[in-house]
Amino acid sequence: MKLPTTTATSDKQFSSQPKHISFPFVGIKTVACVTLLALSSVSIIQNVYVSSTHQTRNEDEEISTSQQIIQDKNAQQRIAWMMTFPNSGTTYTSSLVKTVTGTYTATNYGQEKYVQGGRSESQMQNRKSVSVLTDNPIPSWSVYNGNGLELMGKAMKPPTKGYVLTKTHCGGYCFECFVGSQSKDTQDTQAFFKECGKGQYVTQNITSGKFHAIEGYTPREKIARAVHVIRDPFDNVVARFHYHREKTKEQAGSEPWLANYPNTRDGFRNFCNDLGAKWRAKEKRSVIYKGNMFELVKDVPCHSDFFRYIQWHNMAFATTADLGIPSMVIYYENYAENFNKTKDDLLQFLQQDEVNDPPIFLNGKTYRHYYTKEEIGAVSTMFSKLGHQETRNKTKHYFEDYM
Repeated sequence: MKLPTTTATSDKQFSSQPKHISFPFVGIKTVACVTLLALSSVSIIQNVYVSSTHQTRNEDEEISTSQQIIQDKNAQQRIAWMMTFPNSGTTYTSSLVKTVTGTYTATNYGQEKYVQGGRSESQMQNRKSVSVLTDNPIPSWSVYNGNGLELMGKAMKPPTKGYVLTKTHCGGYCFECFVGSQSKDTQDTQAFFKECGKGQYVTQNITSGKFHAIEGYTPREKIARAVHVIRDPFDNVVARFHYHREKTKEQAGSEPWLANYPNTRDGFRNFCNDLGAKWRAKEKRSVIYKGNMFELVKDVPCHSDFFRYIQWHNMAFATTADLGIPSMVIYYENYAENFNKTKDDLLQFLQQDEVNDPPIFLNGKTYRHYYTKEEIGAVSTMFSKLGHQETRNKTKHYFEDYM
């Protein structure tokens, strides 16, 4: 499989007014509904986030001195969304930029605590968030040691130029749920866009010492660029199973579940088959799939996650087009195949300088062998029928033997 190179849209390709693209939405049967939804997707982005959602801090909530200093120095920061379907290269991309530039990256999810590169739900919300912007709590700086900016390495600093790479998974990416349970996020550009900007900010009550998260949105005018990360869909879906399994380990009494679904090909397929059986009757009644698509893919392991993958990327491409902002596509596999060019293109797009050596990229396993040739062919058809043009164009190399 020949991998495409990193692609980026030029600043010159965008006018001062947002572009608007309308797409046919999956699951809508009548022409009237299609027309209504298509029209609703036009001009919706510019009407969302006219003003950001602000939450007033309680007077007992503490803002650290270092936080205020950092905010004052970065009042004009511009945000570059790192838009990723979960488990497609988020952690390494953020680590790469942070390491080579010696500057912080940001996240919409201030409630996350990172412990040695992994998020621990049981240890969330035990540190204060530090906002990137002076007048809005979302996004906040990524802190991987969980102890706040004061204790991070002295070489690290907020970027003083360019764009702040900011993690967002947007919406419509649940893993075990019914495929239609987040249909609004996967079919409605406005809803998806709102999820892209939605985030949490952790404060601490100085009287009680308790931490709690408040919710807000990134101001529309601060969203200036987008880095869209894409991973081989088969590797991505299996990686999501692996992540789900790691999260399950943290739950008491999870041993029988883990024994039923070991971290193997058979364990993955057994999990997917049981998940498919759980939702089969409801999926069959649903109009979420087009035509006979459900009959084609119903026996493909974790077929619902391929649907989510396709719809997520459909919405991501539509969102950046509607916003009219420069965007670039990074293929996770290119970190292994063409590392230096991928790194250099990313830094150039973010307008940041390389001052340190990059972190080692450990090329992960590929999992296409978890699927049969017939199953891969069915997924290929799924992409051709459900993927919008940009999604098809940017993923067709994954199916070159099935075109």
